[in-house]
Amino acid sequence: MITAPAYLHLLASTLPTTPTWSLTDLVLSRGLLLALLVEAFADQQQWVYQGAKTAYLATGTAPRGYTKADLDRGFVVTGLWSFCRHPNYTAEQIIWVLVYQWSCLVCGDLWNWTGLGAVAYLALFQASVRLTENISAEKYKEYKEYQKMVNKFVPGLGAFTGVSEFEKAK
Repeated sequence: MITAPAYLHLLASTLPTTPTWSLTDLVLSRGLLLALLVEAFADQQQWVYQGAKTAYLATGTAPRGYTKADLDRGFVVTGLWSFCRHPNYTAEQIIWVLVYQWSCLVCGDLWNWTGLGAVAYLALFQASVRLTENISAEKYKEYKEYQKMVNKFVPGLGAFTGVSEFEKAK
């Protein structure tokens, strides 16, 4: 169901009356590319942090670019993670919503049946994040403060932005 919008887009592209590339197609394709890049950068930042944390736990020495406090905290709060708690998940959800919206555009509809896959995927992310946040809040003593200051998915809606605010509050 998640990939159904892409399949619908593929089917529409085989029709002889396929519309030509439009400005909306350009915007949606660039939005997808941007979301993919954000997801990749967020995943890379998490990977580097977890690698540094593993090295720190093995050697007792903080790798270059990190302090012991950063690594003792247990979770990343810098880079994209200073704007929202799950930048990689946010980007992933945006990707599939944009794919769905693009399928609607290609079909000339405001919405279509393939939206069920996108909605199911968003619901899966919500449940998954709720579970992982509960685990993180129990495992890391500072995580609840991080939750108060940095939004889950959308940066800047009622929460502090930037790691500097998190660090100041400690």
